[in-house]
Amino acid sequence: MNNVLKLNFLKRGRPSGMLGLTLDGSRLDGVVLRRTNGALQVQQSFSVTLSLDPLTAAPELSGREIRNHLDAAGVRERNCVVGLPLKWALMAHAEVPQIPEADLPGFLQIEAERGFPCDISTLRYATSVCQLPGGKQYVTFAGVPAAHVDLLEKVLLAARLKPASFTLGLPALQPPKAEASAGVVALTIGDSYVGAQVSAGGGG
Repeated sequence: MNNVLKLNFLKRGRPSGMLGLTLDGSRLDGVVLRRTNGALQVQQSFSVTLSLDPLTAAPELSGREIRNHLDAAGVRERNCVVGLPLKWALMAHAEVPQIPEADLPGFLQIEAERGFPCDISTLRYATSVCQLPGGKQYVTFAGVPAAHVDLLEKVLLAARLKPASFTLGLPALQPPKAEASAGVVALTIGDSYVGAQVSAGGGG
């Protein structure tokens, strides 16, 4: 199973450099990373305000605006990973009963269909299962509208970028499977929201 950190919808090879982008309202933040001696190091960072909304403007126009900002900042890296706005995310939760491992995928499918307020075929979603000390297990579903991701991908391609993956930015602060997630709360402050992630028992 995927966890909520790995909402990866596109997979490509490992490049030597990467551009990380996060979108929050009209703000676009970016960081350029380069692989040196097997580790990624920050080479450059920037933050700009977009005048066009990637979800409503023509992808060619929105992509051109992003490309203009990147050129002005001197960013040449094309490969990118993208942190999606937290406000795009839909969440659902369920308790996982004691069932055979082979039945778990079917159970999660049914619970996702019940938990989300829309047809799950319109979402890109992932699951994160945590187990509490008493033995009970719970699953968190995190999904984003597929149409939003498709539009954003078109915008990035119009900006002459090569998106490698899309993810929610918040779980990157505290990966659910990290050892410290035995009990951790991660917070992120956006332009118009405060996001919180509670991680425990190997899940979030």
